[in-house]
Amino acid sequence: MPTQIVTAGDNVLHSLMQGFTAFMIFLPTLIGALIVLLVGWWISGVIGRLLERALYKAGFERTATHVGASEAISRIGAGWTASHIFGVLAKWFVRLIFLQAAANLLAMPQVTAIVNEIILFIPRLAIGMGIILVGLWAAKGLSELVHGQVTAAGIARPSVFSLLTRYAILSIAVIAAASEMGIAPVIVNAIFIAFVSALALAVGLAFGLGAKDVAAEMTRNWYNSGKSVAEKQKPQVVPGPARRDTR
Repeated sequence: MPTQIVTAGDNVLHSLMQGFTAFMIFLPTLIGALIVLLVGWWISGVIGRLLERALYKAGFERTATHVGASEAISRIGAGWTASHIFGVLAKWFVRLIFLQAAANLLAMPQVTAIVNEIILFIPRLAIGMGIILVGLWAAKGLSELVHGQVTAAGIARPSVFSLLTRYAILSIAVIAAASEMGIAPVIVNAIFIAFVSALALAVGLAFGLGAKDVAAEMTRNWYNSGKSVAEKQKPQVVPGPARRDTR
């Protein structure tokens, strides 16, 4: 029986045929993954633009400008707005979902795991940004209220009380946003506890030791203001005509 001689050329040809066969088997899966990515890229762009327009028409941009967030956002890049940032987040959230689907088609578990972590983080990031915007709005409103009340009470340097109120609320909002996004929760909780303790100690020392008269004056003015408002809203009793004795 003759012995078949296998040359190096035969080995190379056999390897090439095996590689070509594996590629032809893999090609439909690759084309399907590319189609998923292209469709997801288009859909994500549409969703991002729709959300940005919806937020703008709902007055979200006016609110962000009122609290001073638009000025800080504009430093990120020319033309960036608060509505645009949320639109970009929504766009990439959808893109990453389709990217995860493509990675599943291509049997790439490591990529799927990494993309899944990013997908779970984007909603937390959006909620954290929303918390900061609400904190900016509350800080602006309450600081103006404190400024007006301190000015009405005749206390010197009302802007100091206003700034303390604004930065205290902003600090709490930033800590809450960081906690929501899961950024170093142990450190964030420790900073929050230390901040609240320091704020309570400072207020207690200020009003308990050095500002007893000021606190009494502020409380008295607030009480008198509330009392005058209540008296103005009290209904007036109009006396009726006197009765005649017909007996």
